[in-house]
Amino acid sequence: MLGAKPQYRPLNGFAFIILFVFAAIRYDFGNDYMGYYEHFQVIKLTGESHFEKEWLYTALNELSPNFFFMVALMSLAFVIVLWRLVNKQVFPELVWAALAILLFNPYLFLMDLSAMRQTMALVMFIIAVGFANKQRIIFYCLLICAAMLFHSSAIILLPFYFWANDKKVSRVGSCVIAGVILLLLFSPTVIMDIIEQALTLFDSKNYEHYFSQGMQNSVRATLLTSISLIYILINLPELEGNALRNAKLWCIGISFNVLAYRISMLTRMEMYFTIFSIVAFPMMIKNSWKVAQRHSKLYNFINQWALPALIILVYALRYYSFFTNPMWEDFYQYQTIIGLSM
Repeated sequence: MLGAKPQYRPLNGFAFIILFVFAAIRYDFGNDYMGYYEHFQVIKLTGESHFEKEWLYTALNELSPNFFFMVALMSLAFVIVLWRLVNKQVFPELVWAALAILLFNPYLFLMDLSAMRQTMALVMFIIAVGFANKQRIIFYCLLICAAMLFHSSAIILLPFYFWANDKKVSRVGSCVIAGVILLLLFSPTVIMDIIEQALTLFDSKNYEHYFSQGMQNSVRATLLTSISLIYILINLPELEGNALRNAKLWCIGISFNVLAYRISMLTRMEMYFTIFSIVAFPMMIKNSWKVAQRHSKLYNFINQWALPALIILVYALRYYSFFTNPMWEDFYQYQTIIGLSM
């Protein structure tokens, strides 16, 4: 059964040890690293924090003996949660595929290393999803509240308690999801009104300027992202168990990315959900072969080969684009803290 708990293989954890070391000893790697380093120094010297509402993150700065220790601690939390996510939900033979997606999509692992506050909120959310699936709403809400104290945007995660489960999605349900996305996509005033209301819940200093700039994703980026959305919506009714739950969460992330055609700020919300693609995508491919007898040869070719190949091609294009875009030049060179004065 696809939703069954996979057998643990100790050697699968070795790759995550490498990821932890890579993350823990990094220095000046990513667009936000030095900004967080400077903020740490300000807190230590003056006790004042720019992130006044996010006091768990501020407390982490205050309690850490130095910035490099704090980075290592956050890296450990992030990698352990990723390891548990993959180990508990992906069959051993698919672990390599989960890791490949994690590393091949630069907007997952690499970007998460840069967005430290939001990554800690993401860690809380991944743990909270386990409680949501067990219908333990109090623990889910407590973890999301803790996530909000690392990054205020995590408040949007509260209602997803009712979605982060393995309850079946019908063909009609997939069509309704597609219809809602199309409605929001072609009704800009509706989505703008929703975002304006949501911004009142966030830290205005960190979000209103993104909204006021009115930046939008390109038509090309939106069409490329839509390939993943189509693949998910086609497969949702066929899934169950862990595969279904993670695909539903991935669907939310991809939906935010598609709607970023109207306002690119939505990609900042995508981060909470797209991480689940590392387990959802391999499991969906495996499941498409399991249910192949239910469908025609043309359908199977599209679902088993064409759409996954296109998604992988999009990953490759974005990987190339990421490392040729001057916006992300702080990721071009990897440096470590070895040799630096603590």
